[in-house]
Amino acid sequence: MTPKITIPLFLIIIVFLFVDYYGFFYYYANSKKVEYLSKIEEVKERSSSDTIIVSYLDEMLYDAVNRKNIFQQFAMLFENEDVSHTPDISDKNDNSDSFEIERIFPLCERNQLWHTATASSFWILCLVLLSIMLLYIPFSSGDNRLNSMFGMIIGIGGITLLIWVTQWLFGLIPVILGRAYINYIVQLAVNLLPIILFAIKSKKK
Repeated sequence: MTPKITIPLFLIIIVFLFVDYYGFFYYYANSKKVEYLSKIEEVKERSSSDTIIVSYLDEMLYDAVNRKNIFQQFAMLFENEDVSHTPDISDKNDNSDSFEIERIFPLCERNQLWHTATASSFWILCLVLLSIMLLYIPFSSGDNRLNSMFGMIIGIGGITLLIWVTQWLFGLIPVILGRAYINYIVQLAVNLLPIILFAIKSKKK
């Protein structure tokens, strides 16, 4: 990037950090949120006789209170919690072949942390490497360090988006046979494939 682009971007980041440090965005957003919630409550009072409207307003109220920003939504991708449910084994004393299979290969719910880690492992690795390079650049020699840093930041933003997209796409696949670890193995294999192909190609050279 040229200085004409780099300097304005740098100033924008400085202003953003300054404003965020003093909480202007935070207090302004909360003020608007309280104002929005108050209006919903006022409409609910005026429409208390209409159960359909009240129910709809309750949903709006719930969505507003529990709304998460993009950073919180991204952090949720790595929460260690189950996001799917598998059927319970009804009879623990069953000696049938099906029970024996379930004993050896137990049912497993999809866990958000493991799902994201395996579905987007390639991009997560790229994110880690790019972050390490970003930390190294300020201490490196050269005249284009600032441009390189902004390039890295833009790259990190793009990779972050790809992490979300790939885990979402793999999330469209149902849990295979009620055993999420099968999904994890498939997802990890797909993510390791380009790394293996790249390693083989580099070795041939």
